[in-house]
Amino acid sequence: MMAIYLYTFLCALGMVSIVTPLVRALALKIKAVDQPDERKIHSRPVPYLGGIAIYLAFVAGVFLAYYLSPKFHAYPSLFALLLACLVIVLLGLYDDLRGSSARVKFLFQSAAALIVIHAGVRIQLVHIPFYQYLDLGIWAWPVTCLWLVGICNAVNLIDGLDGLAAGVCLFAVLSIFATSIRWDEAEAALLCAALAGSLLGFLRYNFFPARIFMGDTGALLLGFLLGVISIMKGSKSTSAVALLIPITALGVPILDTAVAILRRLRRRQRLFVADRDHLHHRLLHIGLSHRQAVILIYMASLYLGVLSFAMAFVPPSLNALIFGVLIVSGVAGGAALIFAERAAARRQAAQAEAQTSER
Repeated sequence: MMAIYLYTFLCALGMVSIVTPLVRALALKIKAVDQPDERKIHSRPVPYLGGIAIYLAFVAGVFLAYYLSPKFHAYPSLFALLLACLVIVLLGLYDDLRGSSARVKFLFQSAAALIVIHAGVRIQLVHIPFYQYLDLGIWAWPVTCLWLVGICNAVNLIDGLDGLAAGVCLFAVLSIFATSIRWDEAEAALLCAALAGSLLGFLRYNFFPARIFMGDTGALLLGFLLGVISIMKGSKSTSAVALLIPITALGVPILDTAVAILRRLRRRQRLFVADRDHLHHRLLHIGLSHRQAVILIYMASLYLGVLSFAMAFVPPSLNALIFGVLIVSGVAGGAALIFAERAAARRQAAQAEAQTSER
């Protein structure tokens, strides 16, 4: 079985390495180029539509695994997932080329979610601490739909620096893959192998300075796939931390989205209005370079991935300790960022005052 995972990974890796330059050439030809403006970080035009290459590579890896192992024929949800991913890719492609409203995005994301939910991919049981499991019943459909739409947009929100979304998702995929192997969840592991190969190959072209962006096509696809894979993981395990593991691995985009929602509610702004207060923007504001900000977020994602990996291997009695470490780490990281922002503001004020006095 491990050989099939390896072949799946290599197939996706090879496919994305071949297709990405072709997609880049196509984007340049049709002028699908992201122009810099006051809201964006990059200072030069960069072609996008890289999500098409990620999708094609992922599909190639999945079909190879399906061909090599009859065991995967028992998973009809695979084809429902590929159909749903096609809906997401078409939505992202339209948004990249023509632009679409938040309402249209929500409708098509919900439609894609309903496809996989109908195929049996849903959050049915939720563990409640000091209780047992709560069966959501008919509420499983709307809860699962909101989860998938939420993760879709969470990944899209962090796609603000070269290589950021692809790298963060890669760390999450690798940790989910490791825990899927631990609990013999072959379907989730297969999808992780195909997605990991696609992301690793794409990062060659997407890391700073990026030669191509994934666009909404790629960001929405990654979020949707990670949302689905996390449900597949959680639904096939009786562990109380089954769904907590992928949530922890996806901690960076989830936390950044939660903070963004609270920030916009406090400012009485529309939830989907763009701003420059996301985590990567704030790291740039305190003086980090583009590459430094990306690497720091990579390190945070790796740290969360290690914690999620540990949850699958330690005795259940130690999971509360790991969760406590997670909470303390989050509070400490947030406090450190606020302290750095205040220090940067003081430096900027001092520099402005010195420039004024010189005049």
